[in-house]
Amino acid sequence: MKTKKPVIGIIGGKGAMGLFFQEFFEKRGFKVLISDLRTKLSNKELAKKSDIVIVSVPIDKTVEIIEEVAPFVKKSGLLMDLTSTKEDPVKTMLKFAKSSVLGCHPMFGPTNNIKGQIVVFTPGRGKKWQNFMQKIFEEAGVNIKIISAKEHDKIMAIVQGLQHFISVNLAYTLAKEKTSIKKFLDLQSPVYRITMDFLGRILHQEPYLYANIEIQNEQIPSHIKSFLNSGEDLLKIIEKKDIKSFVKIFNKGKKHLGKFTQKAQDESDQVIDYLFEKISSQEEKSVWERQKKKADIAILGPKDTYSHIASEKYFPNKTKLFCKTIEEAFSAVEKNQVKLGLIPIENKFEGAVSATFDNLLAGKSKIVAMYKMEINHAVSVHPDANKDKIEIIYSHPQALAQAGDFLKKHYPKVIKIPVSSTAEAVRQVKASANKNIGAISSVQASKNAGLKIVHKEIENKEKNETRFALISKKDFKVNNKKEGRVSLAFTTKDEPGALLSVLQDFADEKINLTRIESRPSKRKFGEWIFFIDIEGDLQKKNVKKALKSVKKKSKFIKILGEW
Repeated sequence: MKTKKPVIGIIGGKGAMGLFFQEFFEKRGFKVLISDLRTKLSNKELAKKSDIVIVSVPIDKTVEIIEEVAPFVKKSGLLMDLTSTKEDPVKTMLKFAKSSVLGCHPMFGPTNNIKGQIVVFTPGRGKKWQNFMQKIFEEAGVNIKIISAKEHDKIMAIVQGLQHFISVNLAYTLAKEKTSIKKFLDLQSPVYRITMDFLGRILHQEPYLYANIEIQNEQIPSHIKSFLNSGEDLLKIIEKKDIKSFVKIFNKGKKHLGKFTQKAQDESDQVIDYLFEKISSQEEKSVWERQKKKADIAILGPKDTYSHIASEKYFPNKTKLFCKTIEEAFSAVEKNQVKLGLIPIENKFEGAVSATFDNLLAGKSKIVAMYKMEINHAVSVHPDANKDKIEIIYSHPQALAQAGDFLKKHYPKVIKIPVSSTAEAVRQVKASANKNIGAISSVQASKNAGLKIVHKEIENKEKNETRFALISKKDFKVNNKKEGRVSLAFTTKDEPGALLSVLQDFADEKINLTRIESRPSKRKFGEWIFFIDIEGDLQKKNVKKALKSVKKKSKFIKILGEW
């Protein structure tokens, strides 16, 4: 027989935290009753009907509400609060209630995910109910900390009181000095931006809550006075330009924090990398939105990719639209946001760029010209990094493959991380606080980013070249001389000798195949798509005749372009 779950009542259940915990408990199968200023159910009625009574009201109302409802809580039940101060609420619950008592302080806001968060328990009376609540929270991934109410308030005077005081006072100072927040934020690096994010987060909340946190904990003022006195000492040192004394104070604080400084460095590095990635992504999106209104040609970006270098070489006067992926570049052409796209299609040693052929196959854009460019890779690191300590190397998958022999010889244990472009690899190195990482990219990209080049011309073989396809949805006249090539894709029928028969059609018409490659169709096992380049043009009789015959023998055929 299943044990009946206790009924949970939340006083102040219409508030943000009340609603949060109502949902939390209901998801776990508990019946939850709510009382608040505008509910039919009164606080006293809720206390009588509930097995667990949770007080979730503003700090300055908590003791008053506890005194009101505590006598009506079942002796076999639990009275619990969710307040930021604990000593007075726990004393009051113990005094006026006959039930079990538990002080509880969730160290997070109602907008947070509860998993991984800290909830502080300050025991009052009744181990059984404490264990019951602890089990519920821990099964939800919450980290429970158990301390006395007195110790809780002492620590919270610094954790919340002092830190909130610093945040509110900093914002107040900026307001008094009429500092331009836009200019202030524009010149901040990610590490300072993180500080401002937490400041902004605090000031975005309900001021009444923070006023209560600061005022209701009687231990906070003494810590603020100590902080202000320390600030006066530091100000005098700064005004005297006393560097020696400043360093002494700095090191005293550092020594007190101990090993936490290294932990903080490591953790904040991860946050900075994430924030930089997010901010850069938003900025790139904004730039892309502005660019696409006036751009002429889509390329794989950001700046200083090999695609960008090729576009500057062959189309110096055309405005570029930098795209994050090959698919995005094709999409810009398909949607008529630009007339042209310059896309990497094939490397001399590593072969076809799969994403380019996938998009040629799926879309309406066609190849109108081909351009070749020599590719020379370099390894770059932070200016003050040691090349012998590189642990991670970022680059585009093609570049990593093209430098595979070099990496095996010089960095056999390095972790290779593929990214969307060689320029993105450079950006990763520049943004990271980790000095033991490197990028494989062009010399130009590394120099422009201010990185130190430690190896040049690292490609596996000499004269490494990449071919770039100029694509367009409409007919486009190209100034360069045509090579007399036609690119097409086809799928043969599922019968013996089908491919041989198709190839024989080209041989019979004396048409030379300059390229042939097969790839799975991705529709079913055993079905392949063949990509070929032939010499000639679509207007020649022999080409027309061969293609007519091939079409009859194929399940699918598509002309990918003429160049």
